[in-house]
Amino acid sequence: MKLKIAILACVAALTGCQSLSPPNSASELSGVWQVKSIDGNSTLQRSIVTMDFSQVVSKVVGSTGCNQYSALIETSGHEIKVGQAVMTKMACVPDIASQEQVFLRSLASISHYKMMPEQQITFYDKSSQPRLVIKQLKSE
Repeated sequence: MKLKIAILACVAALTGCQSLSPPNSASELSGVWQVKSIDGNSTLQRSIVTMDFSQVVSKVVGSTGCNQYSALIETSGHEIKVGQAVMTKMACVPDIASQEQVFLRSLASISHYKMMPEQQITFYDKSSQPRLVIKQLKSE
């Protein structure tokens, strides 16, 4: 009888610890993504801009199409806050350098995101304006 009570107590304790929180945003974002558009404009075809959320927890790393960058992130549900990006300082051709600056401004401004069909995510700013659209790259 004491064994049954002990087992029931353990089951009750474990059941009470189940999480009711929203989906784990870190797992939704996990992987390597290619930026398809920045502020409504398609990225340059000769420039691959990436966002990789799989390297380090609470960090995004990637390529601006010319330089490598990394930034700390905080997520809660579908909300996201991106810290100041640090990056390499290679010289870029003018149009890619311009795209890089727009990308970094957009990245710094995002506040939330929405999962879209076909393994895409749209990131929005505080005014709910779309800033970045990314598509998950296939893993090999």
